[in-house]
Amino acid sequence: MASNVHGLETTGADSENWNLAGAVLADESFSKQLGEAVNRVDRAFVKLLVEEGRKTITKETYIEALTKQLAVTVENNSPGDYVLRLLLQAGAQIDAQAGNGQTVLFFACTSDKKDSVKELLKYKPDLGLVVNDETCLSIAVSRGCSGIAMMLLDAGTNPYHHTTREANRYLLHECVKHNLEGVLRSLLLYNIQIEEIDSLGRTALNCITSATGAPIFELLINRGASVNTVNRDENTPLS
Repeated sequence: MASNVHGLETTGADSENWNLAGAVLADESFSKQLGEAVNRVDRAFVKLLVEEGRKTITKETYIEALTKQLAVTVENNSPGDYVLRLLLQAGAQIDAQAGNGQTVLFFACTSDKKDSVKELLKYKPDLGLVVNDETCLSIAVSRGCSGIAMMLLDAGTNPYHHTTREANRYLLHECVKHNLEGVLRSLLLYNIQIEEIDSLGRTALNCITSATGAPIFELLINRGASVNTVNRDENTPLS
């Protein structure tokens, strides 16, 4: 028989979960039960736990448990990112860093989770984090993920801010390699070093190949890139 709990229509099985939630929260194993529910992508039970946890668990434990599940939720790719939204709206800390220094946005970009990135950007995450000489933007561009890169730029990422300039120094080169015309066009709006040399002695224009689209070449030339720059192999862009 269905019942209604906090606006949720529940079946007999859901009611069992509801009762279990009460027992779980009473014995302070909230984090474990939330983790199991998130892993199962059990949206209804996650919602019940989130609602009841707010009332019965200490704030510190509650926020820590929610935050711990952010990356798991992104990895599971919850349909419509409903679970991710629940956790964030309940107070999960979007800029908390894991042991490797990554935030959940960083992880989502690394994992090419476009829908999750879109959802996370609604909560104003730190766009300037640098981890192991990489930024969210440099990761997206280096993997050819133009959709994520454009979302990051549209959200206000400054690719050449003094704190991220070094980590983002090869963005133009990567745009050329992956034919990311739209991203390149956006990056060229900034005050950038068009003749930046990469570890192989190449400028962005030196990275052009027969597979590079003509608009990429035109954008760089119009921005002032030199066709005479010689790389380590003594080749110019038009060689």
